Amino acid sequence: MSKAIKSKSQIERELLHMLAIACYRAPSGPLMNCPNVISRIKDLERHITLALHSDKFDSEFCQRTGFINKDFSMSVNCHGKVNLYRRTHQLTPTQEQTECVLPQIKLVTC
Repeated sequence: MSKAIKSKSQIERELLHMLAIACYRAPSGPLMNCPNVISRIKDLERHITLALHSDKFDSEFCQRTGFINKDFSMSVNCHGKVNLYRRTHQLTPTQEQTECVLPQIKLVTC
């Protein structure tokens, strides 16, 4: 029985899904203090370093901040290192805002 070959985008979707789950399970505070998050980031960085990422992944996360889901954002620098962010949500005018909303930015290429 032959093993099904996964596409680049399927692998990336799985890696991002596992990273999001690790982020949700992480205690409050810096995400990089959680061993599970660190492990998932290393898996993703390994995938990126091998230059196996898809064009869609490149356009969404490489040299820019993209959304993993509604709660977490991520960017990948020109050296293949992942930066992970907790996103805050827009607050209504009656609520006091304690954190700024992370804008989608485009970084300068190396």
